[in-house]
Amino acid sequence: MMIDTGSTATILRKEVFSFLKDFLPVVRIGRLGGIGSVTEAPVVRMDGLRVGSLIISGLEAYVVDVGAIGEGGAGSVSGVFGMSLLRHMPPLHVDFNAKTVRFG
Repeated sequence: MMIDTGSTATILRKEVFSFLKDFLPVVRIGRLGGIGSVTEAPVVRMDGLRVGSLIISGLEAYVVDVGAIGEGGAGSVSGVFGMSLLRHMPPLHVDFNAKTVRFG
């Protein structure tokens, strides 16, 4: 997953959703805005999402193609942790030298 503090939404890659679709109900079609564009996408509800020791229920995520995120790097991105998820998390610590991200 990629962390994006500039994104209001949490995003799940379409390919990941295809493996999890039996467990993630589509609750609506939503409108997701980006730089200069708006896309309609299915919105799924995640109950019991575990991030470290924290379990979050009722989180909605947009299912989109994240291939445009970056040349060569998008293949490893399962989705985007946006502010809809990050606001439930403890403080975020980024250590650029160690190349680590830690919550709490």
